[in-house]
Amino acid sequence: MANTDKGYELDGLNIWYHPFRLDMYPGLAKKQRQKLRTVTLAAQPPGVDPQPAVSAAFKEDDAQRREGASYAVNHLKLIRGHHIQNGGVVFDMAKLAPHLEATWADNIVLDHVEMTKGIYVHFGDTLEYDKDNPASLIEGVYITHVDGEERGWMLTFVTNYPDWQDAESHAPWFIESRFGSSFSFVIPEGFDVARGDYSRLQIMGDRELAAKSSLWHLGRLATNAMLYLNRPRPDVWGSVTTYNMALDGTNRTQIYDCGCDEVDWSVDWNDAVLRPGRWRVVEPGGDGRPPLLVEWVPPKVVYAPERSSLEKGAAILQFKARQRVSESPVSPS
Repeated sequence: MANTDKGYELDGLNIWYHPFRLDMYPGLAKKQRQKLRTVTLAAQPPGVDPQPAVSAAFKEDDAQRREGASYAVNHLKLIRGHHIQNGGVVFDMAKLAPHLEATWADNIVLDHVEMTKGIYVHFGDTLEYDKDNPASLIEGVYITHVDGEERGWMLTFVTNYPDWQDAESHAPWFIESRFGSSFSFVIPEGFDVARGDYSRLQIMGDRELAAKSSLWHLGRLATNAMLYLNRPRPDVWGSVTTYNMALDGTNRTQIYDCGCDEVDWSVDWNDAVLRPGRWRVVEPGGDGRPPLLVEWVPPKVVYAPERSSLEKGAAILQFKARQRVSESPVSPS
């Protein structure tokens, strides 16, 4: 088993994909409750009624629970159920995600996107990953279409479980808190994904986590993933159907890798200057037309020898130690 800062791998399989962890949650929580009972019973002296101590241990565990975590976990179970009903497909965009983060989506709305109504997209580390910021642990998003009072695309952002390999030793309240770290909002019809006011969108789930996050940044990343899949020929290759004992108790499904043949895997994102990517609309959709189709103009890395030749006013994205230094037209230095 190899540890990583975003979970762990077993036999080369990334079993830290959130849907698989969530499938394991009910059994894990039940096992931990039983373990808490067993440990408490073993600690009681002979001849003493152990029930008060057991009740006190469960009461203490309940007192540690984070407000709203139980609701958030139940919400995730509903989202995962919808995901499974729609095939439970996982799109792994870990290699692609930094390039999508550096792509602008001006004047794009999602009204005429046509795609599977429930997918999961794994991003992994982001360009602004900071292990000390809980919001940076967001590693993926469930994308679900909703047709209720507000029609649009629900984005449910979920976090990593960095010490997942030790989950069986964690307290029940801690496990619930980890899985409860998620939140959702709906991108309504007519919403400009680049210029829309994300602060006006209703947050469901962990509001504290949402407050520490850049909703605009996450919303644009998720919608860029949707746009990527709505190209005439997206680079989605291979299909790995997971048959691994490590996934016992999960709903095993297909995993697709994205962008492997069209992006540079060797970019040093700790020190990068980029010309931002953009979307070119091929088919706007609507009014009886085919669905929205776009072409992607990927971001271009500007290497050191070229930086001095940037034309005045060129739009660039600059990162230092994974922190965005600038995202604006600048004069060459």
